[in-house]
Formats: sequence, structure tokens, C-alpha cells
Amino acid sequence: MTFTTPNAMALKLPDWATDWKVAFFAAERRLSPRLEQAIRTDAFLDAMTVANSLSRLAQRSADGARYSIADALGLPTSRQVADLQRSMDQLVDAQQSARAGGDDNTPPR
Repeated sequence: MTFTTPNAMALKLPDWATDWKVAFFAAERRLSPRLEQAIRTDAFLDAMTVANSLSRLAQRSADGARYSIADALGLPTSRQVADLQRSMDQLVDAQQSARAGGDDNTPPR
């Protein structure tokens, strides 16, 4: 009975199977022309436009539902909190301007 050494039975794999970079660039080289050809069609651009529009519609609908629920529960929405923060910042700026001797329309010196 003959025994073979482990090296004699080793499977020789191609470079692309052992190095992920080589595999990636080999796949990219084969797929890029086909993908570019598909992406540059009017049908693809139309599909992307529809998908983007549907995504924006869904986001607006979700925001509207969220704001309606918050309003029904008497909770402030993020928009209302941002408006309140902006108003408070303007009030602080006006008070600092008044203390510095200026009025609301002129910047402090």
C-alpha cells in the first residue's frame, strides 16, 4: 500500500479563488459592461424615478401619520420642538442685543 504526501493531494486553486481582490476585480471586469449597459437605459432611469417617488411618498405618509398620532396624544412633534428652540434662540439674541445697547434691528457693536 502506497501513501501519498499531503502536498501531492493538495488541490491547486486559481488565483481568483484564494485572493478576494483578484476575485472582486475578475467579477467586476466581467459584470461592469453589462451593468453599465443596463443602467444607461430609459427603462432603468424610469424605474429609479418611480422608486424614488414612492420612497418619498411613503416617508411623507409615515411622517404625517406620526405627527397626527403625536397631535392626538397632545405630544409635541419634532417640527414643533425645532420651532420652539428657534424662537427661544431668537429671544435670547434679542435680550443680549438689548443689554448691549442695541435694538432688535441693529447688530451689537
